[in-house]
Amino acid sequence: MEAFAYRIMQTGYSNSLFFSWGMLLAFAAVVVFLVKPKFRMGRAAYFSVMGLCILFFGMRYFIDGFFQDAVKNDYLFKLVLGSYSCLTIGAVLLGLASAARSNDAYGHWKNWFLGFIPLVSLVLLFKSPLEPGKPGFSRVAVNILLIVLGLFLFGSGRMLVVLTDLDSRQTAGNAQNDPEFQKKAERYELQNRGVNGWLQEVVKTIHTPEKIDWATVMSSAKVDGDTLRFVYEVAYGSSAYSQIWKNQKTYELCKMPAFANLMEAGGTIEKKYLGEQGMLLGEARANTQLCGPFLAGIAKDAQEIISGWHESVPINDETTWTNIEYRDDLLIVYFEKKGNGERVDTDSVLYKLCGNDLSRKIMDFGVDARVVTGTSEKVEIGTDTVPNVDCTYWIAE
Repeated sequence: MEAFAYRIMQTGYSNSLFFSWGMLLAFAAVVVFLVKPKFRMGRAAYFSVMGLCILFFGMRYFIDGFFQDAVKNDYLFKLVLGSYSCLTIGAVLLGLASAARSNDAYGHWKNWFLGFIPLVSLVLLFKSPLEPGKPGFSRVAVNILLIVLGLFLFGSGRMLVVLTDLDSRQTAGNAQNDPEFQKKAERYELQNRGVNGWLQEVVKTIHTPEKIDWATVMSSAKVDGDTLRFVYEVAYGSSAYSQIWKNQKTYELCKMPAFANLMEAGGTIEKKYLGEQGMLLGEARANTQLCGPFLAGIAKDAQEIISGWHESVPINDETTWTNIEYRDDLLIVYFEKKGNGERVDTDSVLYKLCGNDLSRKIMDFGVDARVVTGTSEKVEIGTDTVPNVDCTYWIAE
């Protein structure tokens, strides 16, 4: 239901004219033609009802302003229900009131639609009644009261719109930087469009060729069924990449948050690297079927490798490597620091990890490393996390 509600809201934003006036007119037309009102309504009373309708439309606009929060907190269907309830009530009231005003001004209800046409509706509002009422103080007082009430309702409805606009401008700018909202919105788009339909929209936002680094260019991004395929061309690439590279790239794809929803929906990410004369240097693919066993295998292998750890390793006079473990898809290494209580330099740690046979075997899978520094009294000084450690770089350095 949430995905359906998201689709309704998005359709409303992209076709605002239809949803604001077309549906308004449709709701009113159905009720007016079914009821065919016989009662009459004077100008002051009609103005007051118009103000009430504006208030309902303002309430709808105000409710829509909670769209982003509703997406994040899973009450979007309730929000849409409330929004369109306000629209329906306002439309029905305006339709019946316009029909009653038409009865008063023209002797029939068939000019009710004039109340829904901007500016032309003023004709219906100011048209003199066919049968003017008897003048009197009480009548004048009631009309004044109705006009004041109408002005108050008009103002309240308009104020809701203004307040919502001020808030919406601020929240709209934050939407692109709100990962929780983006994740939910992406999930609803996938449910509504399907994997292939969503990928077709994603590809439209990717512009190729795109330079990645001095030697690598992303030459194309294409959709093949439920697969999003990226092709990279590497200058001077003349030899195939290693299995370690494939492990690292597969791990990177499996853990990349940007592709999580796509893979949950059954999609696949594929990256191909081509060298000189179109030679295939390496390729990596990720989807739920591949990533599940792959990540489980890393955890199993990592635990077996770590079982070979038996003792602490001195790094220097102040620092000792005290423990290593693999948990929550992280290689976690613990250091004990003496002296001034500063955390271990991360670069030095990575160099040491990559030079150690046990830890390097784990990092060859492309895992993330977390460095935890503490004192001899077990007081934690600091924690640093380094994603997708590439030991080839650190050993070369």
